[in-house]
Amino acid sequence: MATGQTANALLPDYKNSGGRGKTRQAKDKKLGRPRIHMPGKGAIVDEATRRLFRIAIEKHLLADKENSLKSAHNHFKGVYETFYPQVAEAEMPTVWQFGHFYRRKYEKPEVLEKRTTRIEYQKDVRPLTSIVTANLLGPGSCFEIDATLADIYLVSDNDRRNIIGRPVVYVVVDVFSRMVAGLYVGLENPSYATAMLALLNALTDKVANCKDHGFEIDYEDWPIVGLPDAIMADRGELFGHQIEALECAFSVCIETAPPSG
Repeated sequence: MATGQTANALLPDYKNSGGRGKTRQAKDKKLGRPRIHMPGKGAIVDEATRRLFRIAIEKHLLADKENSLKSAHNHFKGVYETFYPQVAEAEMPTVWQFGHFYRRKYEKPEVLEKRTTRIEYQKDVRPLTSIVTANLLGPGSCFEIDATLADIYLVSDNDRRNIIGRPVVYVVVDVFSRMVAGLYVGLENPSYATAMLALLNALTDKVANCKDHGFEIDYEDWPIVGLPDAIMADRGELFGHQIEALECAFSVCIETAPPSG
């Protein structure tokens, strides 16, 4: 045996078969096995058909995430009929051929990026090549501050039928340890002043602060106090000239998140 005295020597030379990654060019005969149950012989997918595939995919599938592959194929058939009005529907490129071209030519990362908005892609879809703590030296390197509208309604002490409103909760978190460094809850809208109150709470000794509110804790229960090296915030209340006083006086770096839109 030329290929060795093993059982595998009886196998054909499959290494010479196929063309992985290459596009097979159809000439006068349709590629693939002939049809058995469907009428007609089927369409030959040539370069002109591939060009129409691309137009339909990019216009009706990638640009509109609400459309399905079947819907995009229906749009393709409408365009195909204008170029080839004499072709019967049974001889048009099928949804399987359309989908095969789509899966073969469009990588999944490209599809995800094009079928989502820029904000959604940056927030939920894009690949993360690192973690937020990779460039931090340790606890106290960076605090993050953000505000959210609490999903509760406050009522008056005197009359519980009198709704005061929904409180705004500020949270300051140490990025490295994930420990909450400071809190502020108020009825004011998010602003520079309320953000400073949250930062003030982060700089306050937690034992004394909890004692003022009627709680007894040890330092080990909440061991975080002081200024960080950097403060990370969105492009809201800390995005302005007022925060420059904190930067200059205490050498704290203020970092703002990139714009979302």
